[in-house]
Amino acid sequence: MKQKKLQVILGINIMNSLMHNYYFMNDFLIKQPIQDIVIGFCFERSSTKDERYVSWFTMPLYYPHKVIGLTFGNRIQLKDRGQIWDFSDTQIENTAKDLLPQLLLYEETINELEIPLNFYKAYHKKKQTNLRIYEAVTYTACWLELSTMHNEIESCIKFIENENDTSVPWIKKILDNMKLLQAQKSKKEILSLLKGWKADNLKELKLE
Repeated sequence: MKQKKLQVILGINIMNSLMHNYYFMNDFLIKQPIQDIVIGFCFERSSTKDERYVSWFTMPLYYPHKVIGLTFGNRIQLKDRGQIWDFSDTQIENTAKDLLPQLLLYEETINELEIPLNFYKAYHKKKQTNLRIYEAVTYTACWLELSTMHNEIESCIKFIENENDTSVPWIKKILDNMKLLQAQKSKKEILSLLKGWKADNLKELKLE
């Protein structure tokens, strides 16, 4: 299914019924206006032409990214349907009927997680299960200028060095960015660095 066709299908059957305004970019429905954390839904391609996986997602913008990721989200599924949603011409009405209530339900979740403090609270206890989560939680502590921010940076660096293979390029990049964050002399300088990354992300991801 081509992007333009999917965009038309979503526009007619789903987008106008959601609580907030969204725009379509590649496989993503992205909520407008974009704040500090981009939120929305992903219609991920499957091996079948007209079928897609549908996920809700959130992603902080105040640290480096090259792509919109689904680490902070999950696939939407129904027990009798599974994870695959059929957007073919013959099934779209049934799909929209089942999917729309789920999107409305998860809108409440992502709207809460759009707020950095809520994001921090939601993922703080999960940080040691995943380096990407640990990274995001640490940056969010800095973005919020929490009193624990310096300790969280140090803790994240130790986690990377002790629990991860720093010879892997993407892991080493996270470590280097954390050490760059640690080297800043004040909260003001840390926040300035994060604001610069956010501006870069908005351009790189074409979210402006």
